[in-house]
Amino acid sequence: MTVSNQKSKVEYTANGTSKNFEVPFYFIRKKDLVVYRKIGEAPKELLKQDIDYSVNGSAADKQSETGYPNGGTVVLAEMPLNGTKITIMRVVELTQLTDYQEAGTFPAELHEQALDKLTMQIQQLAEEIDRAVKIDVFSESQPSELIDKVESLYEIKDHLVTLSNDIAAINTVAGAEAELLALHGKLAELVAVYGKLPQVQTVSDAVNDVVLCAAEIAAIKDAPNQAAAANASASAALVSQQQSAASQTEAKQSELKAAAYAERVRSEGIPMSIIEQKRISIDADGRTVRLWWKDPRDTIIDGYVIASWNATVIVKKQGAYPEDIDDGVIVATVADRDSHLDDALTDTQENAAAWKYRAFPRSVNGVYCLDKRNCFGVWVYGYYIDEAAPVTSTRVHKIEGCDNYFYERAYMDFENNRFEWGDWRNAPFLPRPCMLKRNGEVAYYLDPNDYGKKADGTASDVANSAFDGNAMMEWNTVFMKKYRDRNRIYVFFSNVKQDSGFECFSTLKSDGTYAEHFYTPIYEGNLVDNVMRSLSLNAVAQSGTTADQEAAYAEANGAGWTTTVWADEDLITALFVLMFENTDSQAALGNGNINGGTSAAAFLPTGSGNQKGMFWGSTANNQCVKVFGMENWWGNRWRRPNGVLLIEGIYHVKMTRSTADGSTATGYNRTGAGYINTGLTTEGDYNAAYISRVHAGKYGFLAAKAAGSSTTFYADGHWSARTGTRMLLRGGDCSNGALCGAFAFTVDGLPASAVWSFGASLSYRNS
Repeated sequence: MTVSNQKSKVEYTANGTSKNFEVPFYFIRKKDLVVYRKIGEAPKELLKQDIDYSVNGSAADKQSETGYPNGGTVVLAEMPLNGTKITIMRVVELTQLTDYQEAGTFPAELHEQALDKLTMQIQQLAEEIDRAVKIDVFSESQPSELIDKVESLYEIKDHLVTLSNDIAAINTVAGAEAELLALHGKLAELVAVYGKLPQVQTVSDAVNDVVLCAAEIAAIKDAPNQAAAANASASAALVSQQQSAASQTEAKQSELKAAAYAERVRSEGIPMSIIEQKRISIDADGRTVRLWWKDPRDTIIDGYVIASWNATVIVKKQGAYPEDIDDGVIVATVADRDSHLDDALTDTQENAAAWKYRAFPRSVNGVYCLDKRNCFGVWVYGYYIDEAAPVTSTRVHKIEGCDNYFYERAYMDFENNRFEWGDWRNAPFLPRPCMLKRNGEVAYYLDPNDYGKKADGTASDVANSAFDGNAMMEWNTVFMKKYRDRNRIYVFFSNVKQDSGFECFSTLKSDGTYAEHFYTPIYEGNLVDNVMRSLSLNAVAQSGTTADQEAAYAEANGAGWTTTVWADEDLITALFVLMFENTDSQAALGNGNINGGTSAAAFLPTGSGNQKGMFWGSTANNQCVKVFGMENWWGNRWRRPNGVLLIEGIYHVKMTRSTADGSTATGYNRTGAGYINTGLTTEGDYNAAYISRVHAGKYGFLAAKAAGSSTTFYADGHWSARTGTRMLLRGGDCSNGALCGAFAFTVDGLPASAVWSFGASLSYRNS
């Protein structure tokens, strides 16, 4: 090819609607492109290829020895803000790697490419020279001398400005000493100032005011030092005008600040922080409400107690949340801190569901916290994953303002064989184990610590194949919002749709409304008379079937039943990270059954975790793991859910059974017809590699790159084949060892693949 275009750089201004930017010049390798981003007045930022952006060659070119003569496209990972400056440059290495063999065939194509590269190098240097300082050909000066002169002129300008300011201020320097000495008297106001801040309506306002207060208190406490320094400066004013004027100005500002502050905060106070771990439930009688919460801690800044908790007042109101303690009926005033963290406060009346409850924490100064996050029944949790950080236990960060900001993480105490809940024992999103009839009705709930019993202690039907239904986990609607900002993946959860970015595909119905619940399997699928069941049958899980067969076995239970679906699985993974603050699920909870078996005979029988509680695991390699009450969520056997296909290297998804997700197919299939083409892909044809990067958005945690290890990044395995139609598998099997886990993600098997380690499990929804 020839290098006929003299361009080696192009600049764009983003419009906020497109992530694609044309590269209108020839480049040999994708890594020869360098991309800069500049937002407003912030410094320019060098973006990272394959993290912040990807490069596509022109459709007119086939990647070969000649590279991409027709240019291509840079695709940013995230939508740039309107007005963002994007600069794309070709920067080739200043090397020559073409080797000519003596007496060999003349490599015309490689020779031409070498010439192309030389031309590109010349253009690259020319572009840099154009941005350099130049002098006239007859000038006797050097470029460096010219730069020094410019810098000297700027220094002179700065000195002139300073001198002008000093002269203007010197007229009042004689009064500086008297004004500074007056600051000594302000120390007496410190006692009156301390702890007396203005009442605010929300905790976020209080935090801002507390920070201001701390700075002002520090200024007052330091007044003697300021005065002494200022006295010296005032005396020296006769010798140094600049030094005296600067000291006088600073002292005057400190005095005015202190006086204004003392006047503003006199005899007032700030509210407490919000309550935590709040939870509400209504008994089956429809009359009794139960409330749990953790009272706020005292507000302490730099060792000073700014606000001290006195009590929490619970107020209720019909039809809407109370605005303050006078806007409703006071249920209780609780002065025993954390007395209802484990033991519920009960309140009984007719039609309890019609009442809204809100907590008003009160400080010792009688100031109430009016933050709306104290409303029972509304919660928002959140975190972000720093994808640039490889350490799995420290890359997950809580987000200030979310209800879980002060929560302790959950973890498995392997040494004492005990699961530690942290602050999540009463989390409102936790599912409930139940026996679900085939018609979708709950027959009864199970004892979460012993599935052999009903919640009332009598014997259950988890091992009864004649029961007209299955053992399932009942989930409430959980809205999730997930997005990427550069190297951070933000994930939020709520029980209400906070904005259009929050969605619950698991319960989204065809009419746009939401079902109350969805259901996932307690046990891996077993076949009973060609019907897939979720029961404790002490038998190994179903495997060795095709995806179509598995779907047919599941749907034989009746309307609403199918195999597990991607929307549920992705939500469960995201909630696991929320609770454990770790992207290595095996390190956080346990290995699962990774006994090295090579046939279904190595599977653990269903029911092996009946008495293990909601979460349990072990460092041993032959034990089940329980996740949200479900057995063998990883290890033992691969699980094949509906909803994700990799078609010719591109992820196609279906998030709902209906078309409410934007797909055009009703029901799931194994061809991808009517599925959503996400345009997302995995970077390679991987074989047992460890995931290092995922796509993050409304379509879930889709594996994007596998360049990690068993102890870094996501610490789970990825297999992929970017040809044909490949169907998702999750969790890993007993032969996969450390590759198993919550993020384990395989898209290299065909839907028709019938393998001993592949199987499926049940799910149900009436949406």
